[in-house]
Amino acid sequence: MTLKTISAFVDAGPDGLARLEMAAKLASTHEAALQAHVLVLAPNLPSGMGAAALADAYAEAAAAAHEAGSAATSKVRSAADKALSGSRVRQFDLQREQMAAAAAVLAQASDLVVLAQPEQQDHSPIDSEVFAGVLMRSGRPCLMAPRWEQPHAWGERILVAWKGTPESARAVQAAIPLLRTAKLVRFVLADPRGEALGEGPHALAALAEHLSRHGVRMDQPSIRAA
Repeated sequence: MTLKTISAFVDAGPDGLARLEMAAKLASTHEAALQAHVLVLAPNLPSGMGAAALADAYAEAAAAAHEAGSAATSKVRSAADKALSGSRVRQFDLQREQMAAAAAVLAQASDLVVLAQPEQQDHSPIDSEVFAGVLMRSGRPCLMAPRWEQPHAWGERILVAWKGTPESARAVQAAIPLLRTAKLVRFVLADPRGEALGEGPHALAALAEHLSRHGVRMDQPSIRAA
């Protein structure tokens, strides 16, 4: 597997711009295209008997949200242009109940998705909705970035917590492009359930051999009893 398209959900906050720059460096390393998505929280449409009376207020609120989002998108676009030439930045005005599904659809057209931790640090539900939508509905590999306010070098030493499950196997296979560029990869297995379930020395040795054929530099696996 190679990375050809990387999607990043970002905003104009310090951690959002740091996440954008880290995604751009990742895209540059893998010669991939970068798609940056800026999701803007739009007001809910008024409903019920008083909806008509609230139409003007709704229009004003929607316009204000779009204007604020456009300012943030402009800042993101400027940062993206500096980080990686040819990056694509798009803005989407969405009501909260639309965000998870929309984020999943946007993520599906990519090889890897970079997103934020699902914390409402900025008192906004956007990151939590994006996280839930992409992780549970997109079917794409996700890379959750810490809320660093400055870009960090990362990915040189990777620790994989392994279990003999389909989810672990899919995650490791999807991560091969990242594992291949790391200087060292180490597998840790805690509370092993036995070789029959893919959690023993022989199973880990077979996995290490498989990954080495993909050019992954492996350290000795570590098995720890509970």
